[in-house]
Amino acid sequence: SDIGELKNLIYLDASFNEIQKLPSEMQDLSRMKTFKVNNNQLKTFPPELYTWQLLEEADFSHNCLNEVPFVVGNLDLLKLTKEWEVGISLWKRITHLYLNHNLISTFPEQIEKCQNLICLRLECNKLESIPDSISEMYALEELGLGGNPFTVLNDNIGFCSRLKKLDLTRSALRDLDMNLSNLRSLEELYLDESLYQELPNCIGGMLSLQKLSAM
Repeated sequence: SDIGELKNLIYLDASFNEIQKLPSEMQDLSRMKTFKVNNNQLKTFPPELYTWQLLEEADFSHNCLNEVPFVVGNLDLLKLTKEWEVGISLWKRITHLYLNHNLISTFPEQIEKCQNLICLRLECNKLESIPDSISEMYALEELGLGGNPFTVLNDNIGFCSRLKKLDLTRSALRDLDMNLSNLRSLEELYLDESLYQELPNCIGGMLSLQKLSAM
């Protein structure tokens, strides 16, 4: 029997194995709420998983992902989802997404449409830029971006007014834009192992800041 027959499954933890591929039959696990496959050897995952409309937490950290699947014009997926563009935006209930420690080079397509996303971890990837659309991630409270090669942090992050934790550890940044002083809800800021010669001026506007680490 295949895993797709476990139709009542709402929690699956398959972390710390040597899994290289996820079967597309997993699309039948339509009640899935928590899915953990961290610390495996995944290079991608089947876009059929985007049919999981109840998913709240997904952990793909510590794998070999080089992208987050985004498919346009696939007729089989169109039948499944009734959507021409199939991507992460279909996980409308997701609140926590862990993609850290992978090989992802571009920001996940249409992730700004995940309007319930509270926590997004993307540190230690290959990201070269952060898109302007990050300003539309209104619910975001925790954002991990450290350990990526981008040298400029998009100042639109300053519009993420609910952000409480920002991790820029081991970044290639030399300064932070003054627009980040608009992060009035920020409580934790991590700048460790970075290239700053002095603390960025924008920190003075982060009036809720409780923890600042810049070792």
